[in-house]
Amino acid sequence: MAGSEPLELITEIKRICVNEAGVSAYYYRQCTGFSAMTAFMRISNLEEFCTCYGNAMAKNYAKQPSLYRQHIQNLRKAAFRSCKGK
Repeated sequence: MAGSEPLELITEIKRICVNEAGVSAYYYRQCTGFSAMTAFMRISNLEEFCTCYGNAMAKNYAKQPSLYRQHIQNLRKAAFRSCKGK
């Protein structure tokens, strides 16, 4: 049991220290960089969509912070789906 304490501490620190504003801004900028997305994915208001997308990424990442590629990809898909219909 004592061997798992450092891992639990690291996991807790990652959860507490998520910079949601920074995560949101990063994914907002990434999203707005894909201007071709507006036509291809039929997004009428890119700024509104990207704001939603960045906020959704930050919120979902803060719930379960992990830098595994598949985890981030799943978060991106979920954020896209949640914002696409708005």
